[in-house]
Amino acid sequence: MLAQALVEDRSDEWLEEQDLYLVSETPQYDLVATNSSNIAIYRPDVFYDSDLRRYFVIAEYRWDSMVGEDLYNYFDSSSSCDVDTPCNVGGKDGFALRFSRNLVNRQADVNFCGRSDITRDWANFAGCASPPPDANSSAGASFLQQDKVYKTVVKPDYNVYNGQIIIVVDPIACNSTVQMFSRYGHTWSSTGISAIEVGTAAINIVFTKTEDRWSVASQSGTWTRSC
Repeated sequence: MLAQALVEDRSDEWLEEQDLYLVSETPQYDLVATNSSNIAIYRPDVFYDSDLRRYFVIAEYRWDSMVGEDLYNYFDSSSSCDVDTPCNVGGKDGFALRFSRNLVNRQADVNFCGRSDITRDWANFAGCASPPPDANSSAGASFLQQDKVYKTVVKPDYNVYNGQIIIVVDPIACNSTVQMFSRYGHTWSSTGISAIEVGTAAINIVFTKTEDRWSVASQSGTWTRSC
């Protein structure tokens, strides 16, 4: 619950009430957009919980709220869609977070969520999905999710419209530094993702085809622990 709350409210007042402290060196987000300008992926942040004595590493992405009709271009042509029937957008999408050095990874979770500006009663993607990790190690974690969209509405409802990876880690050694990077992979038509390999040097997204896909990486988040 605490980890989920971290992605919903990061005001200074709320953090102080929860005894949470931003300890990474990225107090403000810097956006990195794909070449299609449809998605923003943010620098990972690190928060310290003084009660639990645990650190939360959080990576986030969000599709552009103005993407609108562009989502229709990604439909799997083999899918049959009608009013309020979700269609697969190619194969699975993927999201991953890695560390530049091995950390003690206590728990890794993800939230893939639908649009927050959809108010229709029949919006199926108002909630979030939390699939298990595809890969999970001391180097980080990756997750896969089949993305779906409603084809016949003015504002397409997209089940992976935004997402957050949350990894609970032990503290790094005194006077040491770790960098954190995230990467998102998107597919359409008949392309999918078979795996995402996470290491301290790179995130490798294994696509099933060479076409109809892209991936984008965040800028680095930096965490230095002074003791």
